[in-house]
Amino acid sequence: MKFISIFCIAFFSLTQSDAGTVDTIIVRSNEMKKDIKCVVIKPDSYRKQKKINFPVIYLLHGYSGNYANWIQQVPELKKHADIFQ
Repeated sequence: MKFISIFCIAFFSLTQSDAGTVDTIIVRSNEMKKDIKCVVIKPDSYRKQKKINFPVIYLLHGYSGNYANWIQQVPELKKHADIFQ
């Protein structure tokens, strides 16, 4: 029984992968005179290595979408943030 418990804990630890964190921020647009919500996805390593620069990708949702469309329709973006930093 003890072996099975240790095996389950080890298996669970190995199969759990860190995923990027998803935050919603607000950016002020002076030209449009309003606040704009934006989703920011940071790789898990961002918390550990804050002194290095990370690349940025901007994904636009288009006219009829909203700020949360990309993360709702492509939830694996969190994993891609970790893979590609």
